[in-house]
Amino acid sequence: MHRAHARTLSTFNRIQPMTHWSLKEMVKASPGNIWVTLETQPLKFHDQLSAVAQLVKKEGDRIDAARLAPWMDQFEKQANYFTATETTMLFAICRHVPIRTRFWNALCTRALDCNFVASSIAVIMNSMSHLVRRQQLTNVEMKLLKHLVALSGPRTDDFSAQNISNVLNALAKFDFFDEPLVKLLCVEALVKVHAFNAQNIANTLNALSKFGVRDMELVEKLAEEAIVKSREFNSQNIANTLSAFAKFEVFNETLVQTMCSMAVPRATEFTSQEITNTLSALAKFGVVDDVLVDELSMQALTKMSDFSAQGIANTLNALARLDRYDEMLVRRLCEEALVKLPEFTTQGIATMLNALGKFGVLDEYLVRSFCTMAVAKVQDFTPSGIALTLNALAKFDLFVEDLVKGLCRVAVHQVDRFTPQNIGLCLHALSKFDMNDPELIGLLCLRAAATASDFGPQEIANTLQSLCLFRSPNPELLTLLCAEIVKKAQDFNPQNISCTLRALANLKTFDPPALQALCTEAMVKAEEFNPQDICFTLQSLIKIEGADLVRTLCKVGVKQAPQFSGPFIVSSLNALAAIGVFDEQFVEALCTAACTKEFSAAEKTDILLSLDNLGLQSEQLHACWAGTIEEIPPTPLLP
Repeated sequence: MHRAHARTLSTFNRIQPMTHWSLKEMVKASPGNIWVTLETQPLKFHDQLSAVAQLVKKEGDRIDAARLAPWMDQFEKQANYFTATETTMLFAICRHVPIRTRFWNALCTRALDCNFVASSIAVIMNSMSHLVRRQQLTNVEMKLLKHLVALSGPRTDDFSAQNISNVLNALAKFDFFDEPLVKLLCVEALVKVHAFNAQNIANTLNALSKFGVRDMELVEKLAEEAIVKSREFNSQNIANTLSAFAKFEVFNETLVQTMCSMAVPRATEFTSQEITNTLSALAKFGVVDDVLVDELSMQALTKMSDFSAQGIANTLNALARLDRYDEMLVRRLCEEALVKLPEFTTQGIATMLNALGKFGVLDEYLVRSFCTMAVAKVQDFTPSGIALTLNALAKFDLFVEDLVKGLCRVAVHQVDRFTPQNIGLCLHALSKFDMNDPELIGLLCLRAAATASDFGPQEIANTLQSLCLFRSPNPELLTLLCAEIVKKAQDFNPQNISCTLRALANLKTFDPPALQALCTEAMVKAEEFNPQDICFTLQSLIKIEGADLVRTLCKVGVKQAPQFSGPFIVSSLNALAAIGVFDEQFVEALCTAACTKEFSAAEKTDILLSLDNLGLQSEQLHACWAGTIEEIPPTPLLP
């Protein structure tokens, strides 16, 4: 041992403490000077501890732990005699300097007997959150956590902004929700909100979102502070703040725009996890910031090996929800997924398959590899995982019998936990597979009836379409869903409206209030209808009265006619012929579009018969198709 070390430790309990002035100066000293002080000056225990604490605070994870070993050994011997202040300093040191398990346990045990002040509680909790994983809390660590929580309640008035942030962040990491304490800390945070810095804001929001605590007054105040202090935010703060608001399901446009603008120049600083969290938040908000998404996508390519299995799945899912198909990035994510295949959980498998399904990317080897894994882990699937996996396979039109039947067996036992979204996706997938499993379908319909009030437009549309394909009207469920349509019609988008109207027409469910509500909403949103929405709605109006809606959709369809596919042209003209209400400009636009599509002879005949039933004829079509079909007796020409 170095002679200075030997002399310092040999006089450990006999020398006089440093003067207050020298300690104060040491706080301002450089790490080099503190090392000199430690190694050359005969310091008493508390002063040595203070010097080491200052050194660690200045150097952080860069500290030379081996060089500190003699002092750490001596501190371990004194663990049972620490004061509350000394115990706090040791916890702060342990965050950056590895210690033996025996020392750590002794430190935790000693802390159980200490009556800590507010700042000490925050320091200890913060250190514990960095050193201990939630799943690995020992008995003594759990006792200490509960002890610190009990001490915190009466002291919340003394907590600083930093203390509040650290305590909430630590509790969230341990998934330890103490409602009375969290409420008290939120009250105190509101009082001291202007003192919160970027890190405090991000950590507090992140903790509240993990706990599901929607203290909207505090959240809004923190958002205001975040906007004002946005230049202080680093990549982690940005990612955590956006992720928290996404979990709150609160879209603060100014905050999101501000965070995005701050993120672009800092894109290179984002870790793989921060990239995933940021893209996932943007996807939840439905905000496509092209510049930021492009920058983060480029960073994802350079950091691909850092992505976890769940990170790969969540990133791909976020890109799919944003409708941002970057071929190279998707390919690299799929390649990395194969490398990390054994690390995927059932939720990761489901998320990955769902994202690929949204993109319509069938990497058959990868998908079948996931399916093989899923069969082996089928008992671990949650309702969400079951629904997403079945839905993805249905989109791929890939019926993997062992997996589909296995998921259905598991679903039967979990049906009471299915959400409306799970029910809608499951029924939709089973109908696509033409898999009429009476037991599961019956249970899902019962569950749907019990939770009908929670169904949104998409779930209503999916469920009704499935009932059509199963040829299973289920009057009780239809009545309940029609009542929800009336209540929520304003939330239906054009796709929901067209699919729901088509399903109700096919089910021969003529519920006047529901039909009226959907048709009214269709008139309001007609300009947003795409060719598929127009076609499906016209088909439903064959059986449902709605002449005004037909005319409105025809006017909208004139501009969109070039985007109509061949089948949509055939179906739309058939529908107009059956309804007997049409707009000549729309019909002429569809005929012009038809000249650019490929049709079978039967489809061409079908189109010409529809025109004939409308009392119209298109010279343009006859010229395009001359000699390919039998002529139909002439009728008045379109002007």
